[in-house]
Amino acid sequence: MNAWRLAWLNVSRRPLPSAIAVLAIAWAVAAGGIMLKLHVLSQSRFATLAAEGQAVVGAKAGGMDLLLGSLNLEGGFPAFIPYNLFRSIRSAETVEFENGAVSQIPPVRAVIPFLHFANIGSFKAVGTDERFLRRPDPSDAPSLKEGRWFSVGAPELVAGAEAARQLGLTPGSAVTADIVNPTGDSATRQAEFSLTGVL
Repeated sequence: MNAWRLAWLNVSRRPLPSAIAVLAIAWAVAAGGIMLKLHVLSQSRFATLAAEGQAVVGAKAGGMDLLLGSLNLEGGFPAFIPYNLFRSIRSAETVEFENGAVSQIPPVRAVIPFLHFANIGSFKAVGTDERFLRRPDPSDAPSLKEGRWFSVGAPELVAGAEAARQLGLTPGSAVTADIVNPTGDSATRQAEFSLTGVL
């Protein structure tokens, strides 16, 4: 009598324990597959975060909300942080809160502002400054593929490489953007910008 025959006799003569063992194995394999899928999904989402970023400062949200909102710029229009707080963090000053608590900001290598102010199709227009290009780690800093950086105060934009490819934009292109209303009012207005460069 071979091993297969013995195994079959054992399974057929003890149906309940055999069924429980098969279900347990099936559940274990399914749970392992689900855990692997969750791991792959979480890695793919968190891989979209900008490298070298150590902190995200936002307004009226918990840490997890801020983190998830930073992934691919998801979520709605965030509340503003006070401009004085932004300046204090950038200059590494001591921050005093309304309740009297005082916090000494640790050494900060760079502070890069982000403000989602408009939508261009399915893409989001973000206000920032030249520190976006001049990061402490040069290997992490993006560069311009063509054109130039926008001028402060001028109605100009720089497009990401993927946005420029999908929208067919080149330096000199006119871009119409839907301005985001931070008050939540559904009324929208449009503004015209000139594209000066592509990342």
